[in-house]
Amino acid sequence: MILSLDGGATKTVAVVLDENEMKIRGIGVAGPANLVAVPRDVAGSNMMKAINDSLNDSSLTIREIERAIFGLSGMGDSRELDQAGINLIRSLTSREDFLVVNDGLPAFALAHIDDDGIVFAGGTGSVAYYRLHGVTKRVGGWNWFIGDDGSASWIAKRALNVATLEYDGIYSERGIVEEAEKYFRMEFREAIASVDRQQNKRLVSGFAPRVSELAMSGYPRAAKILEESAEYVSNVVIALSRKFSQQPEISLIGGTMQAGKAYTGQIMRRIGSAATIFYGYQVAIGGLIILLRKADFTISRPSRDNLVEQMSVILKRKGRKYWGEFIKVE
Repeated sequence: MILSLDGGATKTVAVVLDENEMKIRGIGVAGPANLVAVPRDVAGSNMMKAINDSLNDSSLTIREIERAIFGLSGMGDSRELDQAGINLIRSLTSREDFLVVNDGLPAFALAHIDDDGIVFAGGTGSVAYYRLHGVTKRVGGWNWFIGDDGSASWIAKRALNVATLEYDGIYSERGIVEEAEKYFRMEFREAIASVDRQQNKRLVSGFAPRVSELAMSGYPRAAKILEESAEYVSNVVIALSRKFSQQPEISLIGGTMQAGKAYTGQIMRRIGSAATIFYGYQVAIGGLIILLRKADFTISRPSRDNLVEQMSVILKRKGRKYWGEFIKVE
């Protein structure tokens, strides 16, 4: 039995797989596990909830897990953060043999398995990976204060910035202001003051779907923000594509892709190529693929797709009351 955990700034998903039967035995979902976004104890508690739920589904204990991988957002940003992540996993599991990696690597494995190609992962934050001649490199993911361009946190921050201009009367309409007051449940100026004090990445990022809804309703300034996000994603993909001698396979992964076909369509038109779409909660499957490949299992695209489908079926069976606070299952 193997376990894969994907821990981000919004949600944590753990999956247990019987690799001999290629059958998912359990899934657990919990809150954020990013050590920058939440305190260590909160991240640890959320990871243990997701792990324990997946183990309970499987009627297993952590001691019965032969191999595990933990894909955590923020890993690779600094030596200090890397060591903090490794130490946390060891303290939670009492195991030193489990892999701890940046969540972009499982995202790449989900999308391309062992093949060369490009992945742009846009969720609460953003990061890109490309593999050329078997060598994988990372681009972006500079954290939400400095970077994470195109991500949910970036979309939300950009929208709140535009909303200040609406509030001050520089723009006549107040669509984003009104949506922000509904989302934060307080007067706009108070909401901005609260956001500034808390610096809560997950809370801010949660405003991004409201911006997407405004854009889909035809609100011009919200639509412009999504266009800017799509432009950034496209620029990254185009720049990375130039490194390849022929058109690479491109995948777009993450919660921002649930903004809809209008958004992903913009990206594809700009890059002049089709792209495969995956959603953020599916990244834990990529961790399973990494473990399977390390054990010399042959993983095909159809077998990958079967694991993705199994995951969707199990999550739908668990129901929205279980996972609805953290993920959106398409």
